[in-house]
Amino acid sequence: MDDTTQSKSTSLQAAKAEKQTHKKAALELEEEKCQIVIRPNEGEAVAIIEKTEGPLTQEVYQTPTHKHGVVISLQVLRKLFQLQSDESISFRALSQEMQQQETKLVDLLDEMDRADLGYSYFTEFGNDVVWRPNKR
Repeated sequence: MDDTTQSKSTSLQAAKAEKQTHKKAALELEEEKCQIVIRPNEGEAVAIIEKTEGPLTQEVYQTPTHKHGVVISLQVLRKLFQLQSDESISFRALSQEMQQQETKLVDLLDEMDRADLGYSYFTEFGNDVVWRPNKR
C-alpha cells in the first residue's frame, strides 16, 4: 500500500468514526430528559428549577440526574422582560418557552448576567447542594 492509498484509508476511517460519534451523541440527546418547574417562592420571587437525566447528564455530571435552578425576585424578572426586544414577553410566555425547551435555564442565566441582574443560584450533586446567594 502506497502512502496515498494509506492516507485515503485513514481519512475514511476517521470520517466513519466521526459519523458514529455524531450518531451516538444524537441518540444520547434523544434519551436525555429535561424537566422545568417554575413556582412562586415566598410571594416576592419565582424559582425556576431544571432537572435533567440521561446518558449526557451522566457523562457531564457523573451522576444519573442533575438539578439546578435560580430564585429571581419579581422585580428583577420584570426588568428582564423590559430588556427583551419583544415587549409582549411575560412570565407566562417565559414559562411556556421553558416548558417547550425553547429556552434553557442556562440561556436565562446568560441574559441576566449580560444585563447585570441579580439572582440566587443552586445546584444539586447527589445529596449535596451548593447555594450561591444573590450578591447584587
